[in-house]
Amino acid sequence: MVRQESQKVMQYRTKQQGPNCTQHRSRRGASSLRLDQNAFKNFWPLLDDSRDYARLSGCRFRSRSFDGIDSDDSPRQEPEASFTAGVHSDDADKRLAAARAQAAPAVYRFAKRLRAGETALLEELDKAFRIVMAEGVRSAMIATCQLLELWPPSAAPAGVANDDCTFQDVSAPVPVIAQRLYNDEKQRRRMAGSEGGADPMSRMAMMASFIVEFASAAGVPLPESPKTYEMMLSEFKAQAMAWEQRQGEKDSTPKTPTSPVEKFASNVLAAVWGGLTDA
Repeated sequence: MVRQESQKVMQYRTKQQGPNCTQHRSRRGASSLRLDQNAFKNFWPLLDDSRDYARLSGCRFRSRSFDGIDSDDSPRQEPEASFTAGVHSDDADKRLAAARAQAAPAVYRFAKRLRAGETALLEELDKAFRIVMAEGVRSAMIATCQLLELWPPSAAPAGVANDDCTFQDVSAPVPVIAQRLYNDEKQRRRMAGSEGGADPMSRMAMMASFIVEFASAAGVPLPESPKTYEMMLSEFKAQAMAWEQRQGEKDSTPKTPTSPVEKFASNVLAAVWGGLTDA
């Protein structure tokens, strides 16, 4: 069942065609911009106007930065005043205040459109939410593989090609899943280029997280957590715990009441959800 459901996860992966390292920076930048624009076409004006704010906030939308976002009232004038009250007005404060002032009109405009139930925005919110959940599960799987000292496996599993990144098939043996995750991570790093930038999927995930946090701050109900990811993580957790137990038996390691994998993997989606709602 998870094998079939994993196909839904695959649709949110980017096409595996990163820019060649010999391309000019301007071409790479233009290509990245097009990818970003196409990822969330309807939310793009908000994302574009919030670019400086997102850069300064660590790509997070923090509701306290825009007091009153859940109100139908017009945005306050002079947003710098609420931010710098009682705080020394240094360069960082001024930059963030300016970024907030630039983003504020779009923030209030899009909050109103979301609360009005604009279909195109709600559809992209659903897409963003699924991407956030998928990235949360992927991160949890990577951390679990690291706990199991399978990052990467000491011996590459037979039959797993270097470009095999289909880690969503959690019915595969744990070392195979770990190798595919490792391949996926290496591919993302290659796609990021040599300039220290983010790869297309990571950029999309950051935009998705920003949109979801924005919607939550605007008082818009978030989509229901897809069962796909709960099932995927549950089966992977069971696989990992079974693999850990078998390795312990081989090594004659005393069994602990609760394994490190079990401790870590429990309530992962709840932790992801908490990170969104605590913004």
